[in-house]
Amino acid sequence: MSSKKELFLLILSDIIFVNLAWSLYYIVRVESGWIQFTNPPSFIMPMIIIFLYWVIVFYFFGLYKHWFVRSRFEEFVTIFRAVSFGCFILFFAIFLDDYYKDARVVSRFLILLYWIMAVFWVSLGRVAIRGFQT
Repeated sequence: MSSKKELFLLILSDIIFVNLAWSLYYIVRVESGWIQFTNPPSFIMPMIIIFLYWVIVFYFFGLYKHWFVRSRFEEFVTIFRAVSFGCFILFFAIFLDDYYKDARVVSRFLILLYWIMAVFWVSLGRVAIRGFQT
């Protein structure tokens, strides 16, 4: 597979699975009713910002480089590290947002759920692409 086609498929996979993880997180955080919002956060604009954020994080972790000679396990470890780093930053962003808006603390703990979903879904997308490549 050409490197341009591989890059296109990786970004397409990330669009689908990062946004899927965000959608599930949003449903749990906002739509479930666990956290009461006087003014619920929007869905679309944060999803776009979060996706662009993950593209930047994945780029800096080398997830858009040609991975043909590396193992799937090595790619999974890199995804795990990238998502862990990215969620660590998001945790503090949510912490600051909650602090300044006097939100309930439970929303910060939901970032763990988002981390699990992001690792799972992004890894699943990459495994599907690598299976398609061989």
